[in-house]
Amino acid sequence: MGTWNKFPHNKTVETILELGCGHDRASLHLSKAKNLQCKKYYGIDISEPLLRRLIKFKQEYDFFPGAEFNLICTSAEILPLADNSIDLVISNCVFMHIPDQQLRNLMAEIARIIKPGGMFVFNHSFHNKACPSHQIHNFIRRLNPVSRNPVYLKQYSAAEITEILNDAGMKNKCPEYVVEPTAEYAILPETIKGIPVPFAKSFNRSLKPSQAQKENLAYGFSAYSTPLA
Repeated sequence: MGTWNKFPHNKTVETILELGCGHDRASLHLSKAKNLQCKKYYGIDISEPLLRRLIKFKQEYDFFPGAEFNLICTSAEILPLADNSIDLVISNCVFMHIPDQQLRNLMAEIARIIKPGGMFVFNHSFHNKACPSHQIHNFIRRLNPVSRNPVYLKQYSAAEITEILNDAGMKNKCPEYVVEPTAEYAILPETIKGIPVPFAKSFNRSLKPSQAQKENLAYGFSAYSTPLA
């Protein structure tokens, strides 16, 4: 679960915004395993079918019990929420699917709506442009530019992610934050155009990079405000 494992137990906030909530495994984990509680929850996703699944998921597991639930179907580039209205913004494996300028606009919106001293956790949200597995995928995609999806897996360095957060004005609301490599590493792509690469998964799982190598071999990056407690 990456950064979610670092999240404190028994924390209560007034409001939570989840970006790209899907059917909400992250919130289920935070509610049940970490006992995170809130009074209002806002879930934003571009997919109406996923939001309908989230409603059923909520009925089945009742995460964030007692909270007012608000689901919004939108692309999230403009957040329909008031300035300084959200205590905690979370997202899981979403931002690599958003074009660069839209992501920058979204970060500025997050900086607008988060309360001063609020928190954010973007778990495994950025793919790492230095990761060899991604570079191999990029090379293969360049061989067939006609069918290439321009939104596919946007990739950044840690410095570029920090620059995006800084340019958005996040330090005005969350003065301290970190960008760190995920604990998953990859040299070989595990699939190429949907075809499994033999032994790639076991090889990648066996990697034990040094501290200096982690930023180059990590599959992606997480970013979160500190301290999380």
